[in-house]
Amino acid sequence: MASSARKKGVAVAAVVGATATLAISSPALAVTDSCNTGNGSSCNTFYINANYSSHRIYYNVCAGNGTIGARFRIRDQANGVVVKTGSVSSCITSYVGGLYSLYRLELYNAAPSSRGTIGSTAV
Repeated sequence: MASSARKKGVAVAAVVGATATLAISSPALAVTDSCNTGNGSSCNTFYINANYSSHRIYYNVCAGNGTIGARFRIRDQANGVVVKTGSVSSCITSYVGGLYSLYRLELYNAAPSSRGTIGSTAV
């Protein structure tokens, strides 16, 4: 009996330990990066992994000072394909789905102080 109870205790401890590890590890997978054009007209973020469960990349782009707004694109690191393009005159927050690789946000032809953020979770 004592041996059976000990085995159940070990099994329960293993399940609790695995659950605790998963809860600790998951937030570490949420990654974001940002860029700001400063006085220039372009900037790029680092490449970010798409969300491993929703297969999305989230982004936020805000045009800076001036009337030209900001143009942006999201590029796949593996093949260089642009998976999203757009332009804004104020701000946009959205996502691109069906993604499985690494992606970066590129701002170009943008007003000074335009900024963008890309992430594996909502930004």
